[in-house]
Amino acid sequence: MIINEYFHYSYDPIRAELATSRGKRLLFLSIGNLATFGGEIKDEAPTVIEPNTLWVEPIKGLRGHGIGERLVRALVVESKKIGVESINGHIESEYSLDIVKRVFGEQAVKFFHDTPDGTIDEYPEQFAELPISFQQARQSLVRAGSEEYALDHRSFGFDIEVDISKPHIN
Repeated sequence: MIINEYFHYSYDPIRAELATSRGKRLLFLSIGNLATFGGEIKDEAPTVIEPNTLWVEPIKGLRGHGIGERLVRALVVESKKIGVESINGHIESEYSLDIVKRVFGEQAVKFFHDTPDGTIDEYPEQFAELPISFQQARQSLVRAGSEEYALDHRSFGFDIEVDISKPHIN
């Protein structure tokens, strides 16, 4: 059974690397070549990390075993070590939003309008927080996903902000 062949990877160690390039620091996390996550910290906003795509190999049986959640938790731990206080990113998948809920709880997430570059604008006061509940956001992603022609090229979602300086991580 395939699941038994790959399930042990959910316990493999996470490798964390920090690199500097062109005025930003890049944090890269991986579990072998089966799962990756990370983000960038710009010099002009050294307490904010903007995560990139959370990716888990689409091998049958590998997803759904907490690998993505482990990478999100590792991102928080490694980010705090270098002075990051906030995660500002973009969510397009209800599954990613479910991970955010398990790690931070529903109340810790603030939703913002989707910005053209996929991150919260440098001047967040120009973008009001959306008056939307966690469940409403999730339902919106489910509806949008069912209408999307090519899920690999999604063009919907929400910008989010999570304050990781507070001890609310589940």
